[in-house]
Amino acid sequence: MVSARLQVAISLLSLLLFANLPPAAGAAGDHQAKLQQAVDLMQQAEKLLVDDTPQALGKLKEARQLFKQLQQDLAGPLAAIYLTPPQLEQEAANTRVAEDLYHTGKRLETTAREKQERSRQLLAQGNKTAASNLADEAENELKLALQNYCRAELYSLKNQQLVFETVLKQTK
Repeated sequence: MVSARLQVAISLLSLLLFANLPPAAGAAGDHQAKLQQAVDLMQQAEKLLVDDTPQALGKLKEARQLFKQLQQDLAGPLAAIYLTPPQLEQEAANTRVAEDLYHTGKRLETTAREKQERSRQLLAQGNKTAASNLADEAENELKLALQNYCRAELYSLKNQQLVFETVLKQTK
């Protein structure tokens, strides 16, 4: 029977010996498949954005989760990645667009919340028509805010796509 100390020593030795080996060919295919699945989810989300924003948000969350898995799986190669100047420009442009969309969504959400509060006040004062109209405006602005947040996430994920496509090309 193997002692506990020997088992730990064997485990540590195998970690030391095999930790720096490149991933198996099947793992690279798995990474490529995960990336493709994330890209497909992003494309689906983009198509659903206006008509079914909650479903689009769900697709974006799934894509984000796949990118997190890739980040964990490819931590080593990810640390050594070099983006070309055009890739860096694209990444910066995507970041600017994502930030602009996020801030627009934030402004829309803030004004919608103010309109909701004003609608409640109007309703308390007995002005049902104005309260209803303002509540409808607030609902539309909240919907637009969510769409902007989703678009911001989409552009953020496009940067993830750019990085992981580069990592997978460099690790072939």
